[in-house]
Amino acid sequence: MEIRWLGQSCFVVTSGPHDVYFEPYPALSHPKAKDDGSTVVTFSHAGVLRQHRQEWGQAAHLLEGPGEYEIAALAFRGIPTPLTARDGSRSLNTVYVMEAEGISVCHVGTLAGTLATSALQAIGNVDILMVPAGGPGIMPVDSVASMIRAVEPDIVIPMHYVASAGQEGIGPIPVLLKELGVTPPDPAPRLSVSRSNLPPEMKVVLLRASA
Repeated sequence: MEIRWLGQSCFVVTSGPHDVYFEPYPALSHPKAKDDGSTVVTFSHAGVLRQHRQEWGQAAHLLEGPGEYEIAALAFRGIPTPLTARDGSRSLNTVYVMEAEGISVCHVGTLAGTLATSALQAIGNVDILMVPAGGPGIMPVDSVASMIRAVEPDIVIPMHYVASAGQEGIGPIPVLLKELGVTPPDPAPRLSVSRSNLPPEMKVVLLRASA
């Protein structure tokens, strides 16, 4: 399994012939879905800015809410959590857990706050957790750290952090790492992982945003 970060909230996970795009954003430059149906795209909520479904074409499998999904060798669970929209209305955020190659990958989507006990139970054991790094307009860093400790993943991959407009950078990462008691790792272009090489203790992986 290979994981790349495409910036903001979007990761692409490649497992066998499948490319799974978690949480793409409108400005993302992405390829068309493969004609063989091996492209999967997840959306955490119904916000117009994140939907842009038509750009993926008819061949992509679009996951747009809570439920259980099976696509070839991939299994997905969508867990509902609260979402507070900018206009003050309330709707759902979907946390996705993907099972592939004996590895569970969780993308928390757009959270309004920390995960409730019921959501943590539904998520279950997670090997890889994709979470916001925290900071203004997202989630407090200490809340992110508390959520990570509650989930207890083997690997944490932060998202939603920038040093300046249009430039991927470190931002709140040092604060989060200090909260977790982790030594700052060197950013990498991708993560290649298998069931056999999962770390014995929790590890934070920083990825460089790539097109």
